[in-house]
Amino acid sequence: LQEVLLNLAVNARDAMPEGGGLVVRSEVRNGSGGAGGEEAVVVTVDDTGPGIPEKILTSLFEPFVTTKSAEKGTGLGLSTVRTIVEGAGGSVEAGNRPEGGARFVITLPVA
Repeated sequence: LQEVLLNLAVNARDAMPEGGGLVVRSEVRNGSGGAGGEEAVVVTVDDTGPGIPEKILTSLFEPFVTTKSAEKGTGLGLSTVRTIVEGAGGSVEAGNRPEGGARFVITLPVA
């Protein structure tokens, strides 16, 4: 989870070079999110950056997909996030917040 949150925080920082906000929230949801309606932990990561370009939303978690220059990133951070989260039996979704900025929602089964 540390690696997942670090990758998301670094991406948010890079998307907001003039500063901005990053909010990480977690909650336990009963009967939703997990396989078979089991209890799940949901972690939401919101930033106040420019959001995710619509053209890459569907491929965002694929290796080497990036909006950064070659000097700034390789496009492996979000692919790593997906691999870690899915390896733990969870899921990750990305989108844009209605008020602006990006939102990542990670759902993990309660162990």
